[in-house]
Amino acid sequence: MELHDKFTCYINLPSGSRRFYPANGSLAFHWEREDDGHIFHRHKCTTQLKFVDDQKRSHPDFTDMYKVEQDLNDRCRDADITMDINCQGADSQFWQGKIAMVDGEWSVWNCNVGMKTRVNDKYTCFLRNWEKKVNILQFTDKQTARLFQGVVQYKDCFEIYQGGPTRWSATGTISALPTANDQGQCINPAEGWIVVENKGDFIDGSQSQNTQGGTWNVRTKYAREFLSADQTPKGVGWVSVAGGYARIVPVDLIDAQNIYGHFEETYVIPVPEGGFDNGVYLEDALNKMLEEIDCDLNVISNFFGINPDGTAPDNEVYQAAEDFLHELMIFQKTDVTNYKATENATKNELSFKEVFEDFREMFNVYWDIDDNGNLRIEHYTYFAFERRLNLLEPKFEDFIFPQWVYTYETDKLPESETWSWPETQSPTFNGDPITYSGACVTDDPNSKDKKHAIRTFMTDIALMILKPDTFGKDGSVLVTTAGGYILSELVSLTQESEFNGHLSIPNLQDHYHRYNRPQWNGTMNRQLQKFESIQRLRKQTVKVPFSCCNILLFKPGDLVKTQLGWGEVRTADWEWPKQELTLELLHD
Repeated sequence: MELHDKFTCYINLPSGSRRFYPANGSLAFHWEREDDGHIFHRHKCTTQLKFVDDQKRSHPDFTDMYKVEQDLNDRCRDADITMDINCQGADSQFWQGKIAMVDGEWSVWNCNVGMKTRVNDKYTCFLRNWEKKVNILQFTDKQTARLFQGVVQYKDCFEIYQGGPTRWSATGTISALPTANDQGQCINPAEGWIVVENKGDFIDGSQSQNTQGGTWNVRTKYAREFLSADQTPKGVGWVSVAGGYARIVPVDLIDAQNIYGHFEETYVIPVPEGGFDNGVYLEDALNKMLEEIDCDLNVISNFFGINPDGTAPDNEVYQAAEDFLHELMIFQKTDVTNYKATENATKNELSFKEVFEDFREMFNVYWDIDDNGNLRIEHYTYFAFERRLNLLEPKFEDFIFPQWVYTYETDKLPESETWSWPETQSPTFNGDPITYSGACVTDDPNSKDKKHAIRTFMTDIALMILKPDTFGKDGSVLVTTAGGYILSELVSLTQESEFNGHLSIPNLQDHYHRYNRPQWNGTMNRQLQKFESIQRLRKQTVKVPFSCCNILLFKPGDLVKTQLGWGEVRTADWEWPKQELTLELLHD
């Protein structure tokens, strides 16, 4: 059987589309994920297609291509190529790609050309443009992210103490200082109050020089956020109080003193009460970027709440995303560090590559493009692989059982996973690595630590306000908001409330990185954890007969069953006329 008896090849040259007849005796096709961050496979023809002039059938394939190559206007145009397979008398499209005349190996004397093919699929336009920088501050609606939904209340309390402070640490941090509360009559600590200023002065006593003993006059100022409301407001930390709801405001220690007969500690609420203006919603930024690259795509993301289609899994990951990630705002860094400036930033350039690679490290999300032209961005748990090809069926078992061989990808079994920001943030936001132990950990020193580098976005807005001079001017800030207000959250590592705390490494790990970890057990946020799922790291290569009709139904995104269970396809290769499928599978 000749190739053109089984395959129908069409090429669309400038002169029009017609059937061509590759003179090859065999064909090979390959599927693979081109990057660890991709959830999808790309389908390639790996055979150099040979075209000749077939005088017997009056098919001047070489001549028609040579005319295009010789035309200076057409030489650098690519041409669509498709390959159909005939299965039981019916043709079905199997592969599509492109050819370019500059990829040909031209043998003019022999009137033939060997043509390398290029990938042309639903990802081609997007990947060709995904490094294109787009200014998201141009022609987009601007938003303000305000700090407080309510008002900041303050309360001064006084008290006379016998015995004085208990100690002053060598690092300069006050620990266990008394605070004034008028014998418990001034404020109720359970109603959102937090210390913003605390001072004590020695009155009398023989031990005042070492700040131990004696009588002390203590004055403490407390603060809280209060909102008059009938229902619990959006965000975390709200408690019901008289007249509405209250919660702790995040504070940072800016001054601490301990001198003869006097102690003092002063805190600051680190973010301006008016918030930051000149922000852009994530949805608007992505739409602006799609408009600029012009690939005719629409964004769908149940995870980020962008045109959700109701297909989100029912799990704690998507619940956390609904609470915190559906109104993300992006700011140019100087609009945060220099928020008092009279003029806002006018340029904040981002590419899809930068955004998606950071989001993969921050949120454990992946992207795909469906057949309807939707650019889908979802968490790892969204992509449930179908269990489809069972190689333990009788027609395969004679071939599969002798291939019961596998190895481990030990370079992907690190001792630690470390996250990093473009610039150093506070320890609260930097967090700790996730660590693993046991004999499964690799002994390769170059693979001991898995790096998760966030290269574009910063999140520690409090530190950027307190120490603006320590940050550069380039880059972006990602902020969690709801209804135009910045959200705060208790940070898992410290159990302290922080503005934008949901985007600290400890909380990102806690909410979004319990899935697809290297091992089942590890230490995260200084606590032993059993994770929800692990990466597939047992590698098995199998080869089975696979007919033309079977290959038309093959989907590399589906799971394949062997003796090791249901495995994920890393790569697949199919050859004709051998009609043989080779799979590199990954099992958990």
